Amino acid sequence: MIQADKAYSRAANVSTFLKKLMSITWMRLTIFPKVLRHIDEVVSNLFDRLDKRVMPVLVILAKTFRSLSACRRASE
Repeated sequence: MIQADKAYSRAANVSTFLKKLMSITWMRLTIFPKVLRHIDEVVSNLFDRLDKRVMPVLVILAKTFRSLSACRRASE
């Protein structure tokens, strides 16, 4: 029982997980490019930003606030 608690209480290393996820994704894009027929520019930009350590959450929030502000200005 104590050993099971240790397994679940261990902290995950997020940066290692993201590196593995990105490498798997790029391998898939490299090995199977014809399955996708094209690579969406938005997806490639997202991975470029992740490589540069830009948090995509902040980018999404900024775009959301810009969009909401534009809608509010249009309704005034």
